[in-house]
Amino acid sequence: MHISFNPPLGEATSLITALCPDDQLAPTEELLFRASFESQTSYEQAQKDGVRVEIWTDLPVQGCAAEEWNAIVFKTLQDFKSDVDDNGQKTFTLFPDVEQDASVGKKQENSMYAKVPVQLQGYSSGHHFSFTYRMVYPSGDVQWLGEYGRNGALVVEHKSTMATLGVNLSEEWVNDPAGKAELTGRNGEEEVVGTLNQSLEWSSWAIRDDSLPIFSTSVETPLSHLIVLVPSMRSHTLVIPRTIALYATGGASVRVSAQGEIRYTSKFDDGHASVAPVDAVSPSSLEECHLTCYTISQQGVQSPCAVFMSTRFFPSSLLVIPSQPLFGHHPIEMKTEDLLSHMPGVTTESLIMSLPSSHSFCALSQNETVVLHSSPYGGTANISPTYIVMTDGTASSSWKICLLDSYENAMVNEATELNDGQRLLPTPPPSPPMAPRPLQRPPALPISSPSDASETTVDSSAPTSLPTPISPSSSTHDESPTPSPPTAPQTSSRDSDALALVRSPHSLEIYMRSCLLMFAWLWRSVFQRLAFVWLGAVGTRTSNFGNGAHIHMQPKSDEPERDRADDNGEPAAEPGSKGSGVSVDGADVRGDTSTDDTSTAADASMEMSSQQPSLISGFKRQVVLESEFKQPGAEQTKPEVEQAKFVAEQTVPMAEQLKRLPQALSADIHARSGKFALLVQVPSGFVVSPTTIRFTLNGNPITDPEIVATKDEGYSLVRLAMPSGLESGKLHIIFNA
Repeated sequence: MHISFNPPLGEATSLITALCPDDQLAPTEELLFRASFESQTSYEQAQKDGVRVEIWTDLPVQGCAAEEWNAIVFKTLQDFKSDVDDNGQKTFTLFPDVEQDASVGKKQENSMYAKVPVQLQGYSSGHHFSFTYRMVYPSGDVQWLGEYGRNGALVVEHKSTMATLGVNLSEEWVNDPAGKAELTGRNGEEEVVGTLNQSLEWSSWAIRDDSLPIFSTSVETPLSHLIVLVPSMRSHTLVIPRTIALYATGGASVRVSAQGEIRYTSKFDDGHASVAPVDAVSPSSLEECHLTCYTISQQGVQSPCAVFMSTRFFPSSLLVIPSQPLFGHHPIEMKTEDLLSHMPGVTTESLIMSLPSSHSFCALSQNETVVLHSSPYGGTANISPTYIVMTDGTASSSWKICLLDSYENAMVNEATELNDGQRLLPTPPPSPPMAPRPLQRPPALPISSPSDASETTVDSSAPTSLPTPISPSSSTHDESPTPSPPTAPQTSSRDSDALALVRSPHSLEIYMRSCLLMFAWLWRSVFQRLAFVWLGAVGTRTSNFGNGAHIHMQPKSDEPERDRADDNGEPAAEPGSKGSGVSVDGADVRGDTSTDDTSTAADASMEMSSQQPSLISGFKRQVVLESEFKQPGAEQTKPEVEQAKFVAEQTVPMAEQLKRLPQALSADIHARSGKFALLVQVPSGFVVSPTTIRFTLNGNPITDPEIVATKDEGYSLVRLAMPSGLESGKLHIIFNA
């Protein structure tokens, strides 16, 4: 049985460690010893025989006394997996979107490893440690593989932190005690600011403006804000290399060439670049890049994992990176509340974790823990919130929607569409232009005698009402009519509801007209009393009665009649307009619109004759006089009054209305691959089909969506094909249920 070791026996191997000024900041170094069998057969035979391969060394192993010799056992890859128990917990495997190198697994199948954590800060450069290998059989026999003078030696060599990380930087970089290097104050064209140690066989993750991680098995990356470099376990280094992060802010960008050159460019003078171990990156330093980061340390895992999450778009890109290369698929516990705490603005209680390429997913509820299995390079997944859409306002009709590809501005709202199945009242027309009116109408004063009417005192403090058009202008423009200047003396505000009697030099003419009006009123009272009793006519209207007078009779009701539109959609006259008062040379006398004032002229006459004949309020509320009093030299404007008509209400056309539909989901999507994927969980009794759910992009329907039923919690995977040449747009998801 032949076994080869690294580091080999009989040689002195450099033990490179970082030199830190503060012992408390000195990290614990992990040394990796490897034992490789000559064939798979010998490896399996050693396992069958129970042979144990060990290191015998005086290294300062963590937890042991200094300069004490200790035996450290080699383990298989399965033994290096953490003690995380995933029984009863959901599991999800994170893989880069590349195929693994087949040669890696083949080499590891025949090898065993020993990880030795040591603290070397207290030892100066040149200090020697010794080690050898041995094989222990179940019988207790020990076979030493080394001998005196042919054992192995480890020589301590202190170097800068960047050198131990495998990075050689130019002189412009400034190192700090925490193990970071920073570059500031440089702008202009792209320049080389450092190189990488190519013997570490780096793999890379690059995160650009779109916050989507790009994985590569080589070191070459595009211009990015964050580059994570993962060394390979295939390298023959004794000290396990650490994963490093190279990031730029302030308008700067970095990239790594195929030759391992670190290239830096910045548009502004305040550009900034940093290099640090991946688990030492400050979360605040990545806020400008729309990224957040934190570390996960748990029992059974010697090295923590760094977690990066994007915050610019949804879904959030989750990037899990081991701080040191791992063996195989390493399980990591992650809680849902930890993910939600790093997703600003998300209030949902459930999440969907999915792989970007295959769209395989895992549904996570609140206070749930998932066990992630990461590859040696790390892994990525998308974290998407779920949106609850109710079709009838109840929890039993809740649809869950999860958008798996890049989007923003997602919103659950109510969908609306036009429907003509219900009659609506027409839209009221605009109100007529305002006209000056008395603010208060005190009770009318009775006229004691015709002689007193010849001289009526006019209160100078009363507001003057201007003559306004009785009906709106028939012109098509919307300009308000210009009031005509007043052409009559002011009326007394104390008697604005009574017949307006103005001072005139023609006293005899006024007296005669007053007598004529009194006679007409008496004749009308007697005639209409007999006519209503004899014919039983109710609700009729008598017009053109008297010289220049219009008598309007309305049906009596218990409450005021509402304004309505006439046949042509014209609004009914408002108080103070057509047929609402008495206009005598600009004076405005209006009828009261209260409940008691809706009685007919006949009822008013009957009440007046039975109560007080001296009161003429019932008479003046029904009579509209056209003014014939003109001042010398003044031009009188006579408004035109339409005859009131009683017609049956015509049936108006069925108006379109907005029908309230169930809630819908809208979002601004970005589909770079020509397709957009989402998950839909339907309530009981429904299925996902084109008859129950519709999709529109920028208002255009998306036909023939690809719907794939899954076995996970009733979700269906839907893939939407984007129109040719279109990568983004406004997506609406509408339910027909």
